[in-house]
Amino acid sequence: MDVIVTDSPAQAFHRAADMIAAEIRATRKPVLGLATGRTMESIYRLLGSGLIL
Repeated sequence: MDVIVTDSPAQAFHRAADMIAAEIRATRKPVLGLATGRTMESIYRLLGSGLIL
């Protein structure tokens, strides 16, 4: 496991969304188990906006 330290929550959200998007692009048929709840909303919003994918 890697621990990634960022300067702000926004940077952490972008980094996490980048990692998820990279996995989706790299895998022919990705299977993702995604968390629910308010913590993840910013990450999913980035993925859904198309800014990351």
